[in-house]
Amino acid sequence: MKRIVFFTIGLLPLPLGYLLAYLMVEVMPDQLLPLVLVGLVVLAFWFLVGVLSANFFRTREGAMLFLNLPALIILILILVQSLVLQAFWPNPIGVATQYFYLPFLGISRFLGFFFTLSFHVSAIFAFICMLITSFAGRLVGEQIY
Repeated sequence: MKRIVFFTIGLLPLPLGYLLAYLMVEVMPDQLLPLVLVGLVVLAFWFLVGVLSANFFRTREGAMLFLNLPALIILILILVQSLVLQAFWPNPIGVATQYFYLPFLGISRFLGFFFTLSFHVSAIFAFICMLITSFAGRLVGEQIY
Protein backbone atom coordinates (compact mmCIF):
# COMPACT_ATOMS: atom_id res chain seq x y z
CA MET A 1 0.00 0.00 0.00
CA LYS A 2 2.78 2.44 0.89
CA ARG A 3 4.35 1.85 -2.51
CA ILE A 4 1.13 2.86 -4.25
CA VAL A 5 0.86 5.95 -2.04
CA PHE A 6 4.41 7.08 -2.80
CA PHE A 7 3.96 6.36 -6.52
CA THR A 8 0.79 8.48 -6.45
CA ILE A 9 2.60 11.26 -4.61
CA GLY A 10 5.22 11.06 -7.36
CA LEU A 11 2.50 11.98 -9.86
CA LEU A 12 1.54 15.24 -8.07
CA PRO A 13 3.55 17.55 -10.40
CA LEU A 14 1.19 16.50 -13.21
CA PRO A 15 -2.02 18.11 -11.86
CA LEU A 16 0.06 21.07 -10.71
CA GLY A 17 1.36 21.44 -14.27
CA TYR A 18 -2.18 21.35 -15.65
CA LEU A 19 -3.19 24.00 -13.10
CA LEU A 20 -0.25 26.22 -14.06
CA ALA A 21 -1.03 25.86 -17.76
CA TYR A 22 -4.66 26.77 -17.09
CA LEU A 23 -3.61 29.82 -15.08
CA MET A 24 -1.15 30.95 -17.75
CA VAL A 25 -3.56 30.56 -20.66
CA GLU A 26 -7.04 31.18 -19.27
CA VAL A 27 -6.88 33.15 -16.03
CA MET A 28 -3.79 35.35 -16.24
CA PRO A 29 -2.61 35.43 -19.87
CA ASP A 30 -1.11 38.92 -19.49
CA GLN A 31 0.73 38.29 -16.24
CA LEU A 32 3.91 36.45 -15.44
CA LEU A 33 3.50 33.68 -12.90
CA PRO A 34 6.23 33.25 -10.26
CA LEU A 35 7.48 29.99 -11.74
CA VAL A 36 10.73 30.07 -9.77
CA LEU A 37 8.74 30.26 -6.54
CA VAL A 38 6.45 27.46 -7.69
CA GLY A 39 9.47 25.27 -8.48
CA LEU A 40 11.02 25.96 -5.09
CA VAL A 41 7.75 25.13 -3.32
CA VAL A 42 7.44 21.85 -5.22
CA LEU A 43 11.04 20.95 -4.39
CA ALA A 44 10.41 21.79 -0.73
CA PHE A 45 7.42 19.44 -0.82
CA TRP A 46 9.62 16.79 -2.46
CA PHE A 47 12.11 17.23 0.39
CA LEU A 48 9.34 16.73 2.97
CA VAL A 49 8.14 13.59 1.24
CA GLY A 50 11.73 12.36 1.28
CA VAL A 51 11.81 12.99 5.04
CA LEU A 52 8.58 11.02 5.47
CA SER A 53 9.91 8.16 3.37
CA ALA A 54 12.30 7.24 6.19
CA ASN A 55 9.27 6.31 8.26
CA PHE A 56 7.69 4.14 5.54
CA PHE A 57 10.58 2.45 3.71
CA ARG A 58 13.47 0.54 5.21
CA THR A 59 15.81 1.16 2.29
CA ARG A 60 16.75 4.40 0.59
CA GLU A 61 16.52 2.75 -2.81
CA GLY A 62 12.91 1.66 -2.33
CA ALA A 63 11.85 5.10 -1.20
CA MET A 64 13.62 6.88 -4.07
CA LEU A 65 12.34 4.36 -6.61
CA PHE A 66 8.65 4.64 -5.80
CA LEU A 67 8.71 8.40 -5.29
CA ASN A 68 10.67 9.24 -8.44
CA LEU A 69 9.52 6.43 -10.77
CA PRO A 70 6.72 8.52 -12.35
CA ALA A 71 9.22 11.31 -13.06
CA LEU A 72 11.63 8.82 -14.63
CA ILE A 73 8.93 7.28 -16.84
CA ILE A 74 7.80 10.70 -18.01
CA LEU A 75 11.41 11.78 -18.60
CA ILE A 76 11.95 8.72 -20.80
CA LEU A 77 8.79 9.60 -22.76
CA ILE A 78 10.05 13.17 -23.21
CA LEU A 79 13.43 11.96 -24.44
CA VAL A 80 11.82 9.57 -26.91
CA GLN A 81 9.53 12.29 -28.22
CA SER A 82 12.13 15.02 -28.52
CA LEU A 83 15.25 13.08 -29.50
CA VAL A 84 13.94 10.09 -31.43
CA LEU A 85 10.66 11.32 -32.90
CA GLN A 86 11.67 15.01 -32.88
CA ALA A 87 8.08 16.01 -32.13
CA PHE A 88 5.77 15.79 -29.15
CA TRP A 89 2.75 13.55 -29.54
CA PRO A 90 -0.40 15.56 -30.26
CA ASN A 91 -2.47 13.58 -27.76
CA PRO A 92 -3.08 13.65 -24.00
CA ILE A 93 0.07 11.63 -23.26
CA GLY A 94 2.26 14.06 -25.20
CA VAL A 95 0.69 17.01 -23.40
CA ALA A 96 0.92 15.34 -19.99
CA THR A 97 4.65 14.74 -20.37
CA GLN A 98 5.19 18.44 -20.91
CA TYR A 99 2.87 19.51 -18.08
CA PHE A 100 4.58 17.20 -15.57
CA TYR A 101 7.80 19.22 -15.67
CA LEU A 102 6.12 22.63 -16.08
CA PRO A 103 6.39 23.50 -12.36
CA PHE A 104 10.18 23.15 -12.61
CA LEU A 105 10.77 25.31 -15.69
CA GLY A 106 11.26 28.46 -13.63
CA ILE A 107 14.20 26.88 -11.84
CA SER A 108 15.77 25.39 -14.94
CA ARG A 109 15.57 28.63 -16.89
CA PHE A 110 18.45 29.95 -14.78
CA LEU A 111 20.66 27.53 -16.68
CA GLY A 112 19.79 29.52 -19.79
CA PHE A 113 22.30 32.11 -18.66
CA PHE A 114 25.08 29.61 -19.33
CA PHE A 115 23.80 27.77 -22.38
CA THR A 116 20.66 27.36 -24.45
CA LEU A 117 18.16 24.95 -22.95
CA SER A 118 15.81 22.77 -24.88
CA PHE A 119 12.82 21.29 -23.11
CA HIS A 120 14.35 17.85 -22.69
CA VAL A 121 17.47 19.34 -21.07
CA SER A 122 15.23 21.31 -18.70
CA ALA A 123 13.36 18.10 -17.89
CA ILE A 124 16.62 16.26 -17.18
CA PHE A 125 17.72 19.07 -14.87
CA ALA A 126 14.35 19.02 -13.09
CA PHE A 127 14.57 15.24 -12.64
CA ILE A 128 18.04 15.56 -11.13
CA CYS A 129 16.75 18.28 -8.78
CA MET A 130 13.88 16.01 -7.74
CA LEU A 131 16.26 13.12 -7.06
CA ILE A 132 18.71 15.22 -5.06
CA THR A 133 15.96 16.90 -3.06
CA SER A 134 14.15 13.68 -2.19
CA PHE A 135 17.42 11.95 -1.29
CA ALA A 136 18.45 14.86 0.95
CA GLY A 137 15.04 14.65 2.61
CA ARG A 138 15.53 10.93 3.10
CA LEU A 139 18.89 11.53 4.80
CA VAL A 140 17.32 14.09 7.13
CA GLY A 141 14.43 11.70 7.79
CA GLU A 142 16.83 8.95 8.80
CA GLN A 143 18.24 11.27 11.46
CA ILE A 144 14.74 12.17 12.71
CA TYR A 145 13.13 8.72 12.70
